[in-house]
Amino acid sequence: MANFPNGNFTITNNDTGRVLRVRLGTAVDISDHKEGTTFPQYKTSAPWLELGDPDGSIATAWQFYTAEDRAERRPYNQIVSTAVRDLQNIGDYCVGFRTRDQSDSGPVELTSEAEWDEILAREATRKARPEERKRYLSTLIPESMPNDHKNLDDWEGACAVYASDGGMDWIKFRMLAGWEPAEEHKQPLLEAMESYLPELEQDGIYYRPSHDDTTTVARMRACGRDRANYETYRWATDGTHIYAADDKTLGPDRTHWTDRDGHLHGRPPGEPGQSWTITPWTPPKRTGGFTREDIAYTGFFGGIGHALRTLGIT
Repeated sequence: MANFPNGNFTITNNDTGRVLRVRLGTAVDISDHKEGTTFPQYKTSAPWLELGDPDGSIATAWQFYTAEDRAERRPYNQIVSTAVRDLQNIGDYCVGFRTRDQSDSGPVELTSEAEWDEILAREATRKARPEERKRYLSTLIPESMPNDHKNLDDWEGACAVYASDGGMDWIKFRMLAGWEPAEEHKQPLLEAMESYLPELEQDGIYYRPSHDDTTTVARMRACGRDRANYETYRWATDGTHIYAADDKTLGPDRTHWTDRDGHLHGRPPGEPGQSWTITPWTPPKRTGGFTREDIAYTGFFGGIGHALRTLGIT
């Protein structure tokens, strides 16, 4: 069986040319204000996975974490994001898969602390957007939205239903959004929602897409959390395919990495989009020479420079 490379590497789909990338979460101010006193607090939303441009940036860099899980006395074998590790102070995040089949695990939606954190951070990000940005986004609400729902909260809620439903079940839409459009408005609304989703992603707001027939769904998850019986984060490769190496939770029969329409899912082996190339990653070459800041964060001064930057002094 092949091994993952040491150090940083990229993961490229041979069928589509897309690479596995991470989109970093955004930090928003959720400080509390009471009686003239500010209690500063910031919340960083969780990063998310995407398949996209092989631009060689640190967003495409991953590491194979093989330290021993002391509880199970075996290697973690996690695929960890280099960008999250190096650029954000939220701990390590790795690739995880969780099942959509609730028959063997019970309900899995909104059951974990991490998912609640994701929801709260997403809503904080939405509310923290500049008023000018909100006014612009309000101009993108389709005229076919009912007047009593023609506001940014309801419109973006509708887009969230569309993004997470993987095809739009209008009955579910009516239950969650509280209304159902007229038949002649449905297709235009779907097209408007599809074109609006990049606006949400631009603001650091992400709704994980899904496919009803998908066996497992990929997600970024914090390293160190225990696995449940419906998810895994241990990976193996034969040099071409990547799949779960987990005798405790999900096995390889339902977790072969698959590029489905630009999203990473786990599927049974033998389907299209399951061929991958894993190659070492090196940082892109610098252009324009070194800056004073670069020098401050290297050599003897490196530790001091990073500490000062963390404290906001430099």
